[in-house]
Amino acid sequence: MPIPRDKMDCIIKSVIEDLHIDLVYHEWFVQTVASCNEERRPSQAEIAEILRELLQTGEVEIGRTERKPDYLEFIAWRGTVDERVKRAMTNIDSTRGLERAFCYWLCLRKNIDRYEDTEESLSSPISSFGDKIVGELCHRIVRKQERRGLENERKQS
Repeated sequence: MPIPRDKMDCIIKSVIEDLHIDLVYHEWFVQTVASCNEERRPSQAEIAEILRELLQTGEVEIGRTERKPDYLEFIAWRGTVDERVKRAMTNIDSTRGLERAFCYWLCLRKNIDRYEDTEESLSSPISSFGDKIVGELCHRIVRKQERRGLENERKQS
């Protein structure tokens, strides 16, 4: 059953707002979707539907990251929308634990660093994360959650 238009609009708007602040990884995306859907985690079919709609906006790209000395480099995947969504879903299915949380990333098209090479797209690598990057990402999660909490407090007052 398709996601109702009003919920889809809420999700798309929320994800794009998050992308104006930073990159969004799979688990953050799932939590954003849940926040627009009575805190219910999305099914695999819903994740695919939402990713497809996000990519079709032309504002959002999906891909992976690579650790650079000063930042995370965003490498956008090549292919049709359906191919990229299928690749994301395959990455979700083939990973577990912390690696699954980061099995794909979303980025505003205007902020991508580069597109992957053809050879990279064939191997579909998933970024490996050391302790330092996980720590940095956890710090970002906390900051985003704090900002969201402040925004929600302002809305309620």
